[in-house]
Amino acid sequence: MKALIYSGNEDMLEGFKQGHAFNSAKPATYTQGDDDRGTWLLIEDQEPGDNQTYELSEQGLVHTDTGVEI
Repeated sequence: MKALIYSGNEDMLEGFKQGHAFNSAKPATYTQGDDDRGTWLLIEDQEPGDNQTYELSEQGLVHTDTGVEI
């Protein structure tokens, strides 16, 4: 499965990445970058499921789209 997470706050996104890596039972690959929507984090793992896109803010993690497009 692939999960793409956007955030306007790079430090918050880094914290999310560290928390995900710490709590994940399965290994994942993390890729980070920037585009016109902000900083993004792509998490790829071998878990079954649909690819999803989220936005991370101080209010929490919000699902924005089914599918991942960078």
